[in-house]
Amino acid sequence: MTLREFWGLVLFSKWLLVALTFVGFGGGLFYAWWSVPTYSAQTVVRYTSPDELLKYGVTINPDPYVIQSTTVQNKIKAAMVDGRSLREVKADEGEAPNTVVITAYATSRTDVRTAANAAASEYIAELKRQYDDSVTIQQAQAAELLRSMPVDPGVDDPAASAEYDALMAQYRALSSQIAAAKVAPDPASVRTAAVKSTLSSIPSAVMVAVGALLGAFIGVAGAVVRNALDTKLHSTASVARIGETSLGVLSDVGRNARASEEDNERLPVAGRTANAFTQSIRELRTALQATMTYTDGSMLVVTSVEPGVPSGFITANLAASFALSGRRVIVVSGDLRQPTLNLLLMPDGRPRPDPSGTVPTRVPNLRQVLPLHTPLDPADYLATAQVRERLDDLRASADLLVMDAPPVLVAADAAIVSAYADATLLIAAEGTTRLNAVEEALTRLRAAGGRPLGVVVASDQVRGGYQAEYSYSSDAGHTTWSGPSLSSQYDSTATSSLPAQHLLP
Repeated sequence: MTLREFWGLVLFSKWLLVALTFVGFGGGLFYAWWSVPTYSAQTVVRYTSPDELLKYGVTINPDPYVIQSTTVQNKIKAAMVDGRSLREVKADEGEAPNTVVITAYATSRTDVRTAANAAASEYIAELKRQYDDSVTIQQAQAAELLRSMPVDPGVDDPAASAEYDALMAQYRALSSQIAAAKVAPDPASVRTAAVKSTLSSIPSAVMVAVGALLGAFIGVAGAVVRNALDTKLHSTASVARIGETSLGVLSDVGRNARASEEDNERLPVAGRTANAFTQSIRELRTALQATMTYTDGSMLVVTSVEPGVPSGFITANLAASFALSGRRVIVVSGDLRQPTLNLLLMPDGRPRPDPSGTVPTRVPNLRQVLPLHTPLDPADYLATAQVRERLDDLRASADLLVMDAPPVLVAADAAIVSAYADATLLIAAEGTTRLNAVEEALTRLRAAGGRPLGVVVASDQVRGGYQAEYSYSSDAGHTTWSGPSLSSQYDSTATSSLPAQHLLP
């Protein structure tokens, strides 16, 4: 998928993307409102190395996890204004030697500092308790040694005297350690107290932004999944998905078709004002010129996949575009069930048919066959040899014969006349026609001997960057030019309605 196709996919699902972005934004707002901010504060405690304390005969265990005990936690909460605001207290070895970093988390900016300092005090108190317990044990050992010491035997008993001296030496050494331990500094102290607190939870603005971005991401993912599961035709890329040739997109078809019904200027392409629709018709004409192998008397059938596409309106404008480029064009309405083509091209007055049975239209170089009528079913009538011979005669008198036909999937008419033509143009409605319907229509045309050139997408949207009309400055204050007047060729007293005629003379 190219970047342009991806952007088109995003634009197609823009409301899904917008909706999910707002959902994510709202979710972020709700989470920011519902969640309580959490603050953190740190205290660093320095303790005396256990190896250093061995000279005093004292042992301590500086395990930082001693503060996780229930007793210590309760003491920390008791030191706070609101102990319920405490979330967690943890301790880890610091980067500096013989240090412990204690971090407290609470929902109160002030209480979190209190909690961190209280945790440091409890940790120091625990090490001090271990220190004092070790000194007490030494004192008990000294007292026991003193009680077990024999009376000094003097010089009369050398062995007893030696034992006495050894025990006395132990006692004196132990007493020296105890004395030194009592005057030694505390085993731990606060190196850095908690004097500030920081926000440790996600800021509300970040929550909202992350929610909106997450919603947008889900929206884009949903658009991709939707595109993968959607079987409707939305662009020329959809045509490529089924391995068929796309001949482009006709822009703003619906609005121009409705305007042609309400305005006497029935063919936008015959005017001198360029808009999105007329430009796309001319681009389609260029694509057909590059695709078709033109010879004198070429025949092009224009049909749609399903009802809902103004194929008669498109055929009339395409035929007029070919005629305005200098070709002699004859247009035939092959949709005998719901004919609209003749009404779009018929000039005022009662035109006189030429020997080939065609009448002029409002567009130079463009002639049309009079409205057709038959008591037979249109499919049976179009399949007759007389119709084919008549079409061959018409092709011989023009550079290009253009014929519209009913939708392929609702009548056999299009498949029948496509077998007579050099090329068939299939029109699909954007956002309505399903890809399997396009494949089925192309299969029917090919099975009947038709030669479909490709698929053109009829869109009600304006495609491309130039959306405004662009008219000639010399036409300011004048109506749009629609070709030379042909009123002199008609009976001015006749009405514009014409009698229905058979295709055969």
